[in-house]
Amino acid sequence: MKRTTILRLLCLCALLLVMTGCSSKGEPEATPTVEPTVAEATTPETATPTAEVAGAELTPAPGETPVEQYPTEAELAKLRKPAIDHVLTLIDLPAEGDLVAKVNGVGIPLQEYREFLRLRLDSLAGQYQIDWSGEDIEPLLRDVESQVLEQLIELELMAQEAEKLEMQVDEAEVEGFKRDVQKSIIEGGGFATWEDYQETLELSDEAFDRIIRQSLLTQYLMEMQSEGLETVVDQVHARHILVSDEALAQEILDRLSQGDDFGGLATTYSEDTYSAQQAGDLGWFPRGVMVAEFEDVAFALEPGEISPIVESDYGWHIIQVLEKGPHELDAYFVSQMQQEAFVEWLDGLRMNAEIERFVLEPLG
Repeated sequence: MKRTTILRLLCLCALLLVMTGCSSKGEPEATPTVEPTVAEATTPETATPTAEVAGAELTPAPGETPVEQYPTEAELAKLRKPAIDHVLTLIDLPAEGDLVAKVNGVGIPLQEYREFLRLRLDSLAGQYQIDWSGEDIEPLLRDVESQVLEQLIELELMAQEAEKLEMQVDEAEVEGFKRDVQKSIIEGGGFATWEDYQETLELSDEAFDRIIRQSLLTQYLMEMQSEGLETVVDQVHARHILVSDEALAQEILDRLSQGDDFGGLATTYSEDTYSAQQAGDLGWFPRGVMVAEFEDVAFALEPGEISPIVESDYGWHIIQVLEKGPHELDAYFVSQMQQEAFVEWLDGLRMNAEIERFVLEPLG
């Protein structure tokens, strides 16, 4: 799946789940179309909050050992609030009326847009330590406004489609999800009460209920679009050795031809540190997830065969195919395929919808 597709879906899910404390802290690596390794999700480094930041620096009593104090998420959210209050005065507003967009004739209210924007601005400030009171913040603000607007449009499209399908959320599930979210926020964020969180984020009961229901509807629709997907496809199970020096690659290939152990050489020499820990093993993978140079050779080899040196943008590879043929996709690839199907379905809704925007310009 393309990185932009994954990021778009994650942004949509993060907007809905931002209140649970479980929203993504960064863009996960796509299945490697750039490197033959299933990369783990990455998290941007952020500075560790200090007591001084939160205004909670304590002076120990004589004879006491200083204790380093760290602010809670609740304390940080309260500190961020004035800057977010200010930046919300800078957002683009409709020239007239109180709608930011219409989707097939159904309006998206400015108030809803503001509520979602506040949640997103606070989430970004917490994740990336963005100071919304800083200078030259407006270009970033415009990007966030556009993202939230487009996400609200997609949520409305999904709501309309769910109504056509007579799809309704289970009320018991709604109430259970609400309780879980509230508990997570109070305990994980250090808020005194749920009302404390609502006051800090200016989140109404109506907005909270709407977000919970939208989250569940999104989940239902994603599951519906995943039904019937073929998860047994042609794949190869391969291992490789990656080095950045062609001469070393040739030396390793010569040693393999003399009977040296592939796994041992991969562990010793491969610069793909993730697969090197598994003796070079990449597991099973389908077409479309590796760089073309690597994939073309891997799928052409027969089990047991070792490739000549294969050059890619990442260096020189030596590949050995262990098995090949129809195989059940790994859960990672199944998840990607499900996401791809959902985003394609959502794109189809967009293409056939009448969308009017009264603020900003559409993304992309």
